[in-house]
Amino acid sequence: MASLLGFGGKADDRISVTFDGDAQRPRKKLSSNAPAHPVFANVEAVTGVVEVRVPAGRRLEHQGIKIEVVGQIELFYDRGTYYDFTCILRELDTPG
Repeated sequence: MASLLGFGGKADDRISVTFDGDAQRPRKKLSSNAPAHPVFANVEAVTGVVEVRVPAGRRLEHQGIKIEVVGQIELFYDRGTYYDFTCILRELDTPG
């Protein structure tokens, strides 16, 4: 999940994203070596929990914590070509 968020592999133990109904949700791989990500339809609510764990005695300095849901369209007549767009951007915490 950390690679999805752009934090590289080491953040995997500090950042977790859990979607409601995750076990029943269909998944799609964006490439052959990428993990499968959940798929949402345009009428579904995207709900869940984002958890940022900081080791005891440490501080986390950040430029704000945001979650961005990126949509992807695959046209019926042009399989294999995807068009990305941003559909939701939420600020979870201000810089600090």
